[in-house]
Amino acid sequence: MCGNSKEDLAKYALMFLLLAFLATMTITKLADIDIWMHLKTGEYILKEKTIPKTDIFTYTVYGRPWLTHEWLFALISFLLYTVSGVNGLIIFKFLLCMAVFFVLFQILRNVFKADIYLSSFILTLTILLSQNGFEVRAQLVTFLFVSLLLFFLLRLKYQGKAGRKFLSFPVFLILLLFFLWANFHFGFFFGLLVLAIFLGGETIRWRIARFFPSSRLKGGNPLPEASYLCFLFALYVSSLFICLLNPATYHLLLLPFKFVFFVPPEAGLPLEFISEYHSIFHPSQQGVTIILYFKIVFLFTAVSFLVNWKNFDPTNFVLFAAFGILSSQAVRFIPLFAIVTAPLLTHNVQSIASKAKSYRLLRAFSLPSKITIVLFLLLIAVSGLIRGHNMGQGIWRKVGLGVFEQAFPIKALDFLEREGITGRIFNSFNLGGYIIGRGHKVFIDSRGDVCGKHLMEEWIEITTATGNFEQLINKYHLDYFVLEYPTTGSPSWGIHRYLHQNPAWGLIYWDDVALVYLRRAPQYEEIIKKNGYKFLGQAFTGWGRDDLPIDDLLNEMKEKLKEDPKCLKAHLFLGYLYHKMGKLENEIKEYQTGLSINPNSRIAALFHNELGTGYAYQGLIEEATKEYQEAIKLSWQYAEPYCNLGFLYEQSGQTNKAIEMYQKALKIKPDDTWAEYHLKKLKER
Repeated sequence: MCGNSKEDLAKYALMFLLLAFLATMTITKLADIDIWMHLKTGEYILKEKTIPKTDIFTYTVYGRPWLTHEWLFALISFLLYTVSGVNGLIIFKFLLCMAVFFVLFQILRNVFKADIYLSSFILTLTILLSQNGFEVRAQLVTFLFVSLLLFFLLRLKYQGKAGRKFLSFPVFLILLLFFLWANFHFGFFFGLLVLAIFLGGETIRWRIARFFPSSRLKGGNPLPEASYLCFLFALYVSSLFICLLNPATYHLLLLPFKFVFFVPPEAGLPLEFISEYHSIFHPSQQGVTIILYFKIVFLFTAVSFLVNWKNFDPTNFVLFAAFGILSSQAVRFIPLFAIVTAPLLTHNVQSIASKAKSYRLLRAFSLPSKITIVLFLLLIAVSGLIRGHNMGQGIWRKVGLGVFEQAFPIKALDFLEREGITGRIFNSFNLGGYIIGRGHKVFIDSRGDVCGKHLMEEWIEITTATGNFEQLINKYHLDYFVLEYPTTGSPSWGIHRYLHQNPAWGLIYWDDVALVYLRRAPQYEEIIKKNGYKFLGQAFTGWGRDDLPIDDLLNEMKEKLKEDPKCLKAHLFLGYLYHKMGKLENEIKEYQTGLSINPNSRIAALFHNELGTGYAYQGLIEEATKEYQEAIKLSWQYAEPYCNLGFLYEQSGQTNKAIEMYQKALKIKPDDTWAEYHLKKLKER
């Protein structure tokens, strides 16, 4: 009895730790760029009592046909937002994610009879692998519905005739699920894909078992019957027709093909500007934590299929392969891969363990394994609660409510509205959703199927200041620009340089998120005179220039800090200025101040790198090394700290370490001539 009580206590403790870990991953500040557009869509539906069929958010393609495929999610999100605000949306996200993993838990425990420790370990991997999908987006509904569909199909498959008694209850619910799914999110396509794979895979198993009775392709579960296959076919056809019951009817069925498979030129999506559509091998995914998890889980699952070859199941393998390939081509689908793979991996591990000759050895390691799993869950749950989760590339997911202000141009829009600036805006791609949420029409937003290829090409021309971009600026009568800061080497530096150098435009506002440039038209002269920056524009295009007006820049930077003492970029830029002036103590103080304001900001790696350089100039090599290493830890895709650390190693005679650092820098930034020169010099010694 006492043993059972201890076991029950362990089970409850694991379940609590899993829930706590999930909470640290999902109860986080609102950061999704599209949520504001969803809220505005929901507001429109509620106010106008109709679903928009044409664009209402841009002035460039206003009135163009728009298939509002996430209308139900937009409406529910807006209703929830009006009642409970942003925090209500965050709790809604947590509850949806909790429902997803509760269903997966039921699959592992009730369908596959996995023990609580294996189930907890698999679910922990699944949560880690799904973390990029934990935003307030309609795809959360797809995650939930995919897990529910898998629960139904796997129970039906693995519990044989007993499981098929389950048929009388959920068939109507499955059809209802697809009806809701088709009105929530185009992810219903993945539900149809899962059904098609089950139908095809089970048909293969049935045919092989019928003609080759001795075949081992049984998957370790009861062989399918003809009636079972007929049922799957009827369910697939019924679900397909149910999906037609949406405002767009059959057009919605075509959307996934247009949106996912024919993106490159037809849909007009700017893939180079949307990282979630990049493959796992794209340079932008260098150092992203979830990519490492994906590779580990993919390899581990593939090996489990190989080891378990005697019970090879074509249905399970095709599910794994299909979602694995899909995720490798577009990282936004990795959470779906995790959800689909979790039951398959569990089944393989269970099958291998039950037939292993070394089963006694496995049992001998049972207690240490259980203790390890408990401690691992405890560690990541507590770490997530205290410090947050490192997503890579300088991005941290921390527990909290409210809005993640570093993701949105909140202060910039406050400034525009306070100054009464109206007219036509040109906006960075990622800022469009929030600007729409504030009630402004934009140049472009993330709806690639609406904006189209031609507008996308024009947007890219203006952003990169190439082609006929000046004619396009005049064509659209642009009055002001709201732009993100360009990353190092980004082609979007083009428009920044143009606006800084062109006297027809003036920089009137900047903060940690965005910069605002205003046309020097008569109606705006007073605003520019009052808020304009005369010298900062020169510095933004190149802090390394020797002709910068240091004193004037210093005055403008100090004025900015009086206005906004917590502006991280102001402290960073002020540190640059002090460095150019040779005031190293002041420089170091500014970087330390920036890190004290927010040690986990998206530019924390920049602060650590510059702080390391400040220490290096003072001869504090040990301190400099630590700062460069911290910069690398925070942002693995940032090449400069590798170069700087390599130079320190080179100066101290640690040639092998220096070569390693330069090679890593060049892997991130192949055109880094400085790293290339020093690497070549070391290799020629």
